[in-house]
Amino acid sequence: MRRCQNLYKSIVYERDHIEEDLAAAKAIDYSKPHVSGGTSSDLADVVMRIHAEKNDCVRELTMRLWELECYKEDAIRLLRVLKNPDQESLMMDRYLRGMSWKTIFRAHHIERTEGFRRHHKAIRCIADALTPPPPEKKEEKSLQKQSGD
Repeated sequence: MRRCQNLYKSIVYERDHIEEDLAAAKAIDYSKPHVSGGTSSDLADVVMRIHAEKNDCVRELTMRLWELECYKEDAIRLLRVLKNPDQESLMMDRYLRGMSWKTIFRAHHIERTEGFRRHHKAIRCIADALTPPPPEKKEEKSLQKQSGD
């Protein structure tokens, strides 16, 4: 989920830079004679290319936003397993809000080791909830009785 959040932020950053490029291309004064021999149609080509990059970026953003929402729904479902509100809060801050460990420890007023202990316990609790129970031993006993008869 954090990977998806970081990817989303980088695409937003890229989109913002594309918009800056577009604004810069429109601000160039093309009425003056060109030293390179270019024509004013160069501006249209530049603007079209930048618009195409922006459209690609917006499509990518939309797809990543949808992916991020799916991950968030899954994460919320998994965090409902936790019965300890301290563990749940720590996990939400880390994985849903994308906070750094340092910020989390400061916000929860806990030491680093205590924070990692809570995190480890929460991970173990979620893993235990997702692990299917072992097969019952009754089946083994019934198989032994059948073979013994």
